[in-house]
Amino acid sequence: MFDSEQNYIHNRRLSLSVAEDNNGLIIHQRRLRGWRFGAHGSDYNGCGWIAAYNALLLLGRPADAAELIRELEGGLLIGGTLGVAPSALTRLLRRHGCTVRTSYGLRHAAPPRTGRVLIYGFLRRGLGGGHFVAAQRRDGAYSFYNDRGVFHGGWDQFAAREPARAHALLLIDAEGAR
Repeated sequence: MFDSEQNYIHNRRLSLSVAEDNNGLIIHQRRLRGWRFGAHGSDYNGCGWIAAYNALLLLGRPADAAELIRELEGGLLIGGTLGVAPSALTRLLRRHGCTVRTSYGLRHAAPPRTGRVLIYGFLRRGLGGGHFVAAQRRDGAYSFYNDRGVFHGGWDQFAAREPARAHALLLIDAEGAR
């Protein structure tokens, strides 16, 4: 079990600087062990809140990380052992004023326009778990944040980097204004 209020009080005292790039985007999840998310450290299960944090920042709607975590802890699966439910991310982005369209499977997702921000969730093959990353398209290429740092390139190149990542779970397409 975990105490969401205690997690919030604890997380308010921490800094994200060890995991951020020069633009304030979180790109090193493994460095956030001390950030509590449910019953675990964010190094283990924080990719969902990190993807939401990065997406909001890319949309020009910066949010407080400790507040986002507190908002999302109600959507954790088994206390965070399986991370956060995709529907919780959708609700969070809508509460923050984003228009959100969710699509299961990349074949059903419309290619994003420049300036749109995506949260891409995928299941790894076997028992490897899942992962969420924020992505944005600029100048014909994508930047994927919190995927072992930052990856810049095409959508197909990203999926091919690790064959296990070929299984898309969902795509949340978040535009700025509603």
